[in-house]
Amino acid sequence: MLAIIMAGMLAMSMPVAAKSRPKVQKIYIFGFSASFTDSLACLTSVQQLDSAWVGPHGFLMDRALYSLQLQYHVEAEYGIKESTCAVFFSKRKGKAEAMRNNILRRYNRDRNVKLREISAEQFQFTAEDYRQTAPVQIETETPEPPAHPQAQPAQ
Repeated sequence: MLAIIMAGMLAMSMPVAAKSRPKVQKIYIFGFSASFTDSLACLTSVQQLDSAWVGPHGFLMDRALYSLQLQYHVEAEYGIKESTCAVFFSKRKGKAEAMRNNILRRYNRDRNVKLREISAEQFQFTAEDYRQTAPVQIETETPEPPAHPQAQPAQ
């Protein structure tokens, strides 16, 4: 009886575990870069990525790596050091374009910021290889603490 209950519990938990894994999906992505020491901001075009890893809660896995791709490009092409980069994405192209247009309108209104649009020919995001990692506890030998000087016999 116990074995049947345990097998049933295991079977019920398997779909949950399968749902919690990231999946490769097609997304639409664009990037934004701003420098706080300069008045230049950059905005990429909306691009399709066919093999992006999206987590179970809809988050793009390894978002920081996509931001770094843009940061390296901005630094190499425009000489902007230490820019702050962000990426935005959606599973629907229309929604990604609407988010991009929102940022475009906001920064076109600011006369103090020069907005440079980066076309897909100038810069293309590449899909990152997601590797699921799990924390690993490293077991090390803990050295014995030194004895307290008062605990040693007097000579």
